[in-house]
Amino acid sequence: MNFFTVFPKATTSAAILAALIFTTGCDKKKEEAAKEKDLPVTITQQISPETHTWYAFTTQGMESVDLPQHANSQLKRAWTEAIRISSMGTCLSPVQGLPGSMQESAEPPAYALVNRLGMLVLDGGEPKLVKEPSTFTNNTADNLVFYGDIPIFSMYRNSFFNDSSTSNASQPFLVKYDRASGMCIPLVTYQNLMVEKNAQITDFTWNGVEWLCALKTQTDERVIFDYIKWTPSGDITELSPMKNSNKIAVAEAGEREFRNTKLPTDYSLAPDRLKNLLKVIPKDFSFYIISKHTSGFSPTVYAQGEQSDNFGGTALLSDTYAIAVFQDGTTYLSGALYGKHILGREKAVAFRLPKLPKGYVYSDFAVSGTYLYVAWEEADFYQTGRSGFLAVDLDKVLYSKPEA
Repeated sequence: MNFFTVFPKATTSAAILAALIFTTGCDKKKEEAAKEKDLPVTITQQISPETHTWYAFTTQGMESVDLPQHANSQLKRAWTEAIRISSMGTCLSPVQGLPGSMQESAEPPAYALVNRLGMLVLDGGEPKLVKEPSTFTNNTADNLVFYGDIPIFSMYRNSFFNDSSTSNASQPFLVKYDRASGMCIPLVTYQNLMVEKNAQITDFTWNGVEWLCALKTQTDERVIFDYIKWTPSGDITELSPMKNSNKIAVAEAGEREFRNTKLPTDYSLAPDRLKNLLKVIPKDFSFYIISKHTSGFSPTVYAQGEQSDNFGGTALLSDTYAIAVFQDGTTYLSGALYGKHILGREKAVAFRLPKLPKGYVYSDFAVSGTYLYVAWEEADFYQTGRSGFLAVDLDKVLYSKPEA
């Protein structure tokens, strides 16, 4: 998921800096594209054209393109209303103690939320976009997490840009994607959480037990922020909006409590596997990294140095491999991808994704089998134009030997 924040009346983006100075006035997570900056490390390996495919989103779905800048031009919209990948996730082994239905398969799947369109299923083959107009058309989709192997995400409407956000009556808050049926099924509604009719849950964190949510209510006079926490009694994927009255315990929460779950942790406290993966990065270089949990819970942000430069990336630490992708396309990988031998025993393998045009950025990513999927978008302050993703065949990049 994306952890970049813009304030409604701010004149500049704040990226992860906003998390460092988190206030109740924030309502966006988005990457800052104004600065061109690369990691100060030497990358000798560039990926060749035959190892990857570009995809771009359209108003009707997606299509392959030769380069992002050659995709059909899209009207720039506020990030909450634009067609773009808002969150990605890799389906790993089910969490110990939690139910999961994932069976042994050739390539564990990955997923991406395509705002305003539907769920993108990524399993190492041809990417499949499952469009869900009834769920996605009038809502903003974000915050993809996993319960066992089941994708769960949240829906809300941004009152600043969405005229249909006058009431949340019967609006779903938490939704699961059922791969067997290809359907998005509501689990919890705003009414289940006893949220005021004009409030929207713009963000949450989940630690495996408790859901901590930030609520935003906009009136003609002001914007009000409140916080709640809630826990389900039993398997959350078995919840149903019509039967939740006695299955959810809701309580008030404080601003500080929520803010503490968003503030970055000092990089010195990051897991050793993450620090080993990124040990070539100089200690005096400022950056942040969004570290995703193999559990599927909400990620943790780690920061090194001053965050005014807003340079960062995302990492995934699985049971067999560790990978990190930064916004300039610099990628580090160690361990063994599915069905492959170990890479980077002493030092991570590093390569750089194709350089994007000015004004474009890489953001979230996911892995399925030996394929790496990385979201890209044309970013202009709080607006997004063209968007899509890059599919990289890591088998060709890292494992295939050149012909003699």
